Amino acid sequence: MPASQRLMLGLFAAFGLLLGLATQKVPLVSVSATAPLFAWIALEASASRALRIPPQWLWLAVVFWLALLGSLAANVAWGDLGRLGAKELALLVRFAFWAAVFTVTAGVTAHARWTPQLSGWLATTAGLLALMRVADALVTGRPWLDQNEYGLRFSAFLPFLLAACLQRGGLLGSMALAATGAALLANGSRSSWIALALASCCLLALRAAAGRNPFRPAFALATALMLLATAFWLSPRAWTRPVEQRVASMAALDTDKPFRTRLALVRKGVQLFRAQPIFGAGLGRFDLERVELATSDTPWTNRTVLNQRSSHNAYLSLLAETGLTGALSFAVLLGALLMQGAVAAYRLTRRGEAWAGGVWASTIAISLHLWTLSGLTGTLPWFVFGLMAGTIERARQERLA
Repeated sequence: MPASQRLMLGLFAAFGLLLGLATQKVPLVSVSATAPLFAWIALEASASRALRIPPQWLWLAVVFWLALLGSLAANVAWGDLGRLGAKELALLVRFAFWAAVFTVTAGVTAHARWTPQLSGWLATTAGLLALMRVADALVTGRPWLDQNEYGLRFSAFLPFLLAACLQRGGLLGSMALAATGAALLANGSRSSWIALALASCCLLALRAAAGRNPFRPAFALATALMLLATAFWLSPRAWTRPVEQRVASMAALDTDKPFRTRLALVRKGVQLFRAQPIFGAGLGRFDLERVELATSDTPWTNRTVLNQRSSHNAYLSLLAETGLTGALSFAVLLGALLMQGAVAAYRLTRRGEAWAGGVWASTIAISLHLWTLSGLTGTLPWFVFGLMAGTIERARQERLA
C-alpha cells in the first residue's frame, strides 16, 4: 500500500477511535478533538486527489443544509425571530461541518482500497469502548461519559465487531463479542439494546439472503451468546441485579419516569410543529420555545423545567425546529442511505465483502437510536452515514466494472 494511502487509513482509523473513546474537548478552543483531525483528513485527501465526492450525496447534503438555513431565514423574515442569535448561527456552522464530514467520508472511502481495513479498525474500537466502559465503572468519581452517550457509541461501533465475528469466526472473536455485549448490558441504555438487537437481526437476515455459509457465523454467534450467558450466571448478584431491573423496567413503561418524560416532550414537539409546520420554530430552538404542557403525567417536574429540556429525539427536534422543510430533506437523505445501503451491502456480501453488512447494520442502529436521543447534532452519526454512502458508491462502481 502506498505511503499516502497508509497515512489516510491511519487518519481515518484515528478519527473513528476518537469518535468512540474521546471524552474531552480541545482546551482553550472548546471543540471536539475530531475537528482538527478531520481538517487534516480533508486537506490530505484534497492534496493527494483522493477526494471525489459522489454527486448524489453532495447534493442531498447541500439541500439539507439549505433547508436548515431556510428555516432560520423564514423565522427572521416573518418576525418570529427578531434576529439570529449566537446559538442558532453556531449550530448552522456545525451542521455545515457535519455535512462536510459526511461528504468527505463518502468521497474518500468510495474509492480507497483500505475501506475494508477501516471497518476492521472500527470493530477494534468497539472492543476498546467496552474496556473503557468497564474501566469507567471501576473508577470512583464522576463518569467519563453519561449512559446515553455510551449507548450511542455502542450502537455505532458494535455492528462492525459483529460483522467481523460472523465473517471470521473463531473463539477470539466470540470472546471479544461476548465481552463487548457484557459491557453493553452493564451500561443499561435500553435504546442501544433495542437498536442493536434490530440491527443484528437485519445483519443476520442479510447474510442469509446473500447465501453465505451459515455454519461458521452461527457457531461464532452461539459461542458468544453462551459465553455471555455463562459470565452473567457466574457474576456477583450486585452486578447482575441492575441489568435485571433495567430489563424489567421495559415491561412497566407506564410508570417509568424517563419514558413518560419523553412522551411529554413528544407532545411539546407536536405542538411546535402544528404552530409552524413549514419552517418550524427555528434551528436549535426546541429547548428555548415555551408551550403549555400538562404536568399531571410528570409530577416529578414542572412546566418550566420540562420546557427547558432537550427533546431526546433527533427526528422530533428536526421536525419541530425546521418543519417539513428540514424534516423531509433529511428523510430523503436517510431513506436513500438505508434503502440503497441494503442493496449495496447485499451485493458486496455476496462477493465475500462481509464488512459492508457491518456498515449497513451500524447505519440502522444509529437511525433507530436517534428516536430516543438528540444525537444528530454530533459528528458520529454523520461519519457512519458518510461511510454508508461510500459503501453504496463502491458497490455501484464494482457493478459497472
